[in-house]
Amino acid sequence: MAEKPTYEEVGKTEEALHESEMRYRAIVRAFDGLIYVCSQDYCVEFMNERFIERTGYDGTGELCYKALHNLESICPWCVNERVLKGETVKWEVLSPKDNCWYYVVNTPIYHANGSMSKQAMILDITKLKQVEAEREKLQAQLAQAQKMEAIGILAGGIAHDFNNMLGVISGRAELGLKKTAPTDPVHKDLEQILNAAGRSADITRQLLAFARKQTIAPKVIDLNHTVANMLKML
Repeated sequence: MAEKPTYEEVGKTEEALHESEMRYRAIVRAFDGLIYVCSQDYCVEFMNERFIERTGYDGTGELCYKALHNLESICPWCVNERVLKGETVKWEVLSPKDNCWYYVVNTPIYHANGSMSKQAMILDITKLKQVEAEREKLQAQLAQAQKMEAIGILAGGIAHDFNNMLGVISGRAELGLKKTAPTDPVHKDLEQILNAAGRSADITRQLLAFARKQTIAPKVIDLNHTVANMLKML
């Protein structure tokens, strides 16, 4: 038969429990976030002051999914069963109550009577999520800028080669014009070739300006004249 503890031992045990409780309360007060404890049947057993401020009232005794998220049934992301098996679960959740992101650490609490509860320590990470989203947006913009730069380099190379070929075409067309009489039907064809080469040269200059990141200055054109020249070529 076990011996009964002495008054001194009982006093030391009570003192240790009191110190432990005081440390826990100090941690709860110092924690810059939300803390709540719920039972196996989803009833809130404790809410710290910050959680009460966030909820607008002390939801102790109410169903956790109702008090915390204004839901009428168990949260789809609930991990009570896993925690009550002794597992520590960490995750992020977007609360439908305030549309804020929270980082949650769920840990089991073992009571002297053998029962268990779930404790959740929660941090609002909404601003962090916004920063991450902005960073991803900037990274996407940087990738697009790098892609455009690569296209510009490619366009510049193509424009140089194309310009060299246009020089040959224009030169041959000019030589042909000098060798044919204005009344010769071939003369008009050569003029169309020379005009087309000139318009193509304008396009290559635009490509080069794009590749070199030069400012392209728009100018007013005679649309009727431009279309008429294209019709002759076509």
